[in-house]
Amino acid sequence: MKFAYRLLTSEGLWADFFKAKYLRDNHLMSYTRKASSSRFWRSVVASVPEVMENVQVLLRGGNSYFWYDRWLASGLLSIRFSDIPNKKLRIKDCWVDKAWNIESLKDLVGDEVMEEIIQTRISGHGGSDVCVWKPSPYGIFTTASAWEVFRQKQDIMPWHDWRVTAVVREVRESIDHVLVTGHIAAQIWDRASRLLNVPCLIFDTWKARISAWMILAKKVSLSGNLTGMLPCIITWCLWNRRCKARMEGLKAVGWIKPPCGWVKLNCDGSARNNPGSSGGGGILRDANGYFKGAFTSHYGIGSNNRAELKALFDGIRLCKRLSYSSVIIESDSKIVVDWFRVGKCTLWYLWDFWDDCIKEMQGMNVRIIHQYREGNQAADFLAKLGERGSNVIYEDFHELPRLLQGIVRIDRSGLPAIRH
Repeated sequence: MKFAYRLLTSEGLWADFFKAKYLRDNHLMSYTRKASSSRFWRSVVASVPEVMENVQVLLRGGNSYFWYDRWLASGLLSIRFSDIPNKKLRIKDCWVDKAWNIESLKDLVGDEVMEEIIQTRISGHGGSDVCVWKPSPYGIFTTASAWEVFRQKQDIMPWHDWRVTAVVREVRESIDHVLVTGHIAAQIWDRASRLLNVPCLIFDTWKARISAWMILAKKVSLSGNLTGMLPCIITWCLWNRRCKARMEGLKAVGWIKPPCGWVKLNCDGSARNNPGSSGGGGILRDANGYFKGAFTSHYGIGSNNRAELKALFDGIRLCKRLSYSSVIIESDSKIVVDWFRVGKCTLWYLWDFWDDCIKEMQGMNVRIIHQYREGNQAADFLAKLGERGSNVIYEDFHELPRLLQGIVRIDRSGLPAIRH
């Protein structure tokens, strides 16, 4: 299988040898099996259809085979057509000035398939087409990813997990749970009861336990005084511990105005169910926090990462349309921000959009930084509108939805949100 993938996607000494011996400038999918072929070659040819199901060609220079390479999302054209006029036809042979030759496509595949083909994006970046291995997010063939795809998975046997597992009951937090019945609280009260010889009774409420201790505290003695003071100390310590556990991770997050001479673009993408209906949005503001422009875009069915990257691309185009060249971009997608930080997109199905973003930024002074969702609420609001099908460009502040106007005013005031 690995060798079949190499024959389809790369050059090399052994790949060139077998291509010259068996294929002679034909595609591996067009090869007709022969009984005289070696056992190794027959096994390679037998694995080709399965390999092709998991390969996708990203168009660059159009050097891939029109009929036999998988460059359409729906699959190979050779499977859908029995009569193939030119088996060596390349994709670029159907282009005229980097656009599809409609008349040529009509003659080859008819109107229905032609409509599907012209929806396929021509990159325009030049160079050789890129063949990617779809089961891997990085597009690179690995034995592990191939094993996961092709191995036959059996039903899980009922006895497969013989280990004893503990059933943990989720307890909803309440005052009584925190101060009395919780695991830590119960241990502390038990230890205190033993130290002062207080009957260790089971109480379901904090009020009942305190009442029982206060009855014993009425005795005028050192033990009585401790019995009256200790419940207050225990209650305070338990509550303080609870508050620390809940509040220590809190931080104030807010939108910060860009420096003078810069504008700030906040963008966000959203995909319902991921993948699902997706959209993006962005808002542009100046050094005083005043609104300069915004957009919502619907992207159809797609993933969250795709929506995030497309929203960033649409935001850059908005900046150029409004003649802003010094731009700080904030996104709450750490994955996308990290791609720009290292200069590489790691998801093969987004490489075309990535190349477009890089190309669109040329000649601009751009900084891309990560922002928490709490500081990106305006863009998040717009992305949700895009996800629901909205395609709007806002040029005036008063065109914005009322709720979004309020979010922009809060951002401009510098009032932070609390992040847990």
